[in-house]
Amino acid sequence: MTAPEAPSSPRLVGDESRHKETAPLWEESAVAPALLRGSVQTALRCLVLLAILAMVTTGLIRLRTVPPKAADPPVFRLDINQAGVQEWMLMPGIGPTMARRIIADRQSRGPFRSVEDLARVTGIGDKTIAQVRPYCRDR
Repeated sequence: MTAPEAPSSPRLVGDESRHKETAPLWEESAVAPALLRGSVQTALRCLVLLAILAMVTTGLIRLRTVPPKAADPPVFRLDINQAGVQEWMLMPGIGPTMARRIIADRQSRGPFRSVEDLARVTGIGDKTIAQVRPYCRDR
């Protein structure tokens, strides 16, 4: 009688070493799922790239910024012979002191005939007149 051979390593119930080594299903099958094949993945990548390029060239995707459209002309128009201090202070380049000077000049010397008449007020020059002209209306 011969003695039984000693196992080289102990076997446990459910030990996978008894089963044959299996490869993943997609490598083993002759008909692998299409999305798992490398050649199909490469083809899909190329198609996506071509689709993006087509959208860029046809303008569906804009890579450049669109310049802002020009501002509309001001809607508010100031009556230079009726405006009070608060209204004058809304004008560019006109603060509270200048607004009071304009009103004082208008009361002492009479109404302004045009926006250019504002030059008779001390401290108002061509630059200030050019700034307020788009917002003013004369009579």
